[in-house]
Amino acid sequence: MVELSDDARGELRSKLYSDAYDRSVAWRAQIVLWDRKSTGRPRSVPAETRARILALTRTTPPGSTGLTHWFSSEMAKYLKQREGISVSHNFIATLWREHGLQPWRQGTFKLSSEPDFAAKVVDVVGLYLDPPEGAVVLSMDEKTQVQALDRTQPLLPMDFGKTEKRTHDYVRHGTTNLFAALNTSTGEVTGHCFPRRRTAEFIKFLDQVNSRHPEKEIRVIVDNLSTHNGKQIDECIGKHPNVKLHYYM
Repeated sequence: MVELSDDARGELRSKLYSDAYDRSVAWRAQIVLWDRKSTGRPRSVPAETRARILALTRTTPPGSTGLTHWFSSEMAKYLKQREGISVSHNFIATLWREHGLQPWRQGTFKLSSEPDFAAKVVDVVGLYLDPPEGAVVLSMDEKTQVQALDRTQPLLPMDFGKTEKRTHDYVRHGTTNLFAALNTSTGEVTGHCFPRRRTAEFIKFLDQVNSRHPEKEIRVIVDNLSTHNGKQIDECIGKHPNVKLHYYM
């Protein structure tokens, strides 16, 4: 087995937490470091204790702690009081960094209740990755209740050593609804504002988009909102056989 120099070890450790490399690089670096016997001082914390800390970190804190997620200081206190394990919060924080654990961070996910979700995913993703030859693929959506605001005084322009300034107060001019369609091939965005967001406005916007691509097959990706469905929509599509709607929800 080839022994690693201190510089090589340092370089590998730097890759463990760097955002400049793909996560797979960090995993390989960690494997290499694990496969090499340490020539330094033996670990003062037993492997069983390390394993217990890592396992506890990946569980929800007990209700008696009053915590929603672990902090290194609170875990050190809990381990000492409940399990008789005495380690510093600094050691716990270091162990977390070594294993890529970040209990203070939280993400989100969503499960679809759509029974045909898988088929719709294949359909919509297929339009993005492999659209029909010659077809225009548009991703369409609406932004409702956009506030039309105006400042009470004109902007003060930027100057040397000064930023552009505007008044803190404003005047309301009601709300508007933005309809927009993104051409997935060119990145071009077509937009129009309407005072209301109903099926009638959606059909008007479809007509506008269709007029921009005469004699072209148009595939429109929309959500399954009530304004995108119904008898009026069916009649509109019947008048424009070159337009087809694809629902992703």
